[in-house]
Order: sequence, then structure tokens, then C-alpha cells
Amino acid sequence: LKKRDEIIDEILGPAARKAKEAVKFIINSSLFARQDRVAAPRPPPNQNGTY
Repeated sequence: LKKRDEIIDEILGPAARKAKEAVKFIINSSLFARQDRVAAPRPPPNQNGTY
């Protein structure tokens, strides 16, 4: 029997790998963002509400 990841890769192909990479990227970037927030507070938003 094949591993579940191999079956997923066969069915979805590159899309599954891109999704996995995206999830890792989001997790890593959110961790970095948390560290940045602790290190330096985010500047206040502009008056029109955009950052």
C-alpha cells in the first residue's frame, strides 16, 4: 500500500505540493510576524484606515 502523501501527490500533483509549501510559508511568516510584534510595535494605522 502507498503512503497517503504519495496518493495525494498522484491525485493532485503539483497543486498538493504548492498547498503544503503555502501552509509552511504561512506558519513561518506568522511566527516571524509574532516575533516582530514583540520586538517592535506596529506603527499606528493611517487616518484612512490602511496600514
